[in-house]
Amino acid sequence: MPKMICSNCGASEDLSNCNIKEDSKIYMAQIAKVRGSDGLEVFPLICFDCEMVTDFASDPNNSSGNAIEGIEFFSSYKLDADLKKKIANYAMDNNNIDAFSKILSIDC
Repeated sequence: MPKMICSNCGASEDLSNCNIKEDSKIYMAQIAKVRGSDGLEVFPLICFDCEMVTDFASDPNNSSGNAIEGIEFFSSYKLDADLKKKIANYAMDNNNIDAFSKILSIDC
């Protein structure tokens, strides 16, 4: 099973349970940003260990040459208030109260 990996600290979780496991180190939100240069859909994941966001994209054929188990990870950055609200809302809409609470506790 592919792993979701924080590019900042290296924390990881299996893709299959990162959004449902109560003590997950990683939470991924299906909130796409579309990269203008090629239309690539890029999604954020939050690391609860270092409280940074890492962007990722699906690349099942490793077209970029940078994919790990079909997922390309990009740089990490500090969570801002707007993205925090979007990801918290995503967690609440998906009934993930544990992730919602963890997200709200992150300072921006």
